[in-house]
Amino acid sequence: MKNILIAVLLFLGLSTAAQNRNKMEKSVQIKNAAVVEYVTFLAKEGVNKQEMLTAAKNTDTVLMQTKGFKHRFITLQENNIWVEIVFWESKILAEQGLNTFLEHPKSKIFLDKIKEGSVKITYSNIM
Repeated sequence: MKNILIAVLLFLGLSTAAQNRNKMEKSVQIKNAAVVEYVTFLAKEGVNKQEMLTAAKNTDTVLMQTKGFKHRFITLQENNIWVEIVFWESKILAEQGLNTFLEHPKSKIFLDKIKEGSVKITYSNIM
């Protein structure tokens, strides 16, 4: 009986995970993305979560107008490290897009909220 209960619970857990994955895949379609830009950073002292999120959201139009941009996620880890995951058509376009983003006047408020020296950027190919 115990083995049957474990099997049922395991099945339900796997089914739920598969359903959640399917919902996520349907809600965000990132077509033609070949590269992921993974950025980690810390907020400056005194900058709260809502201020950072609002400042980041205000830069969405900059990215949406940038050649090769596909999608962006921003998360906050429990250790207060912010993670920005950006999907691009290619690494060349990602690097050009980063330069455009850094130079754009609309990005200044967001960038001013980031602790100097805390930014780390890596790129990965989507397999």
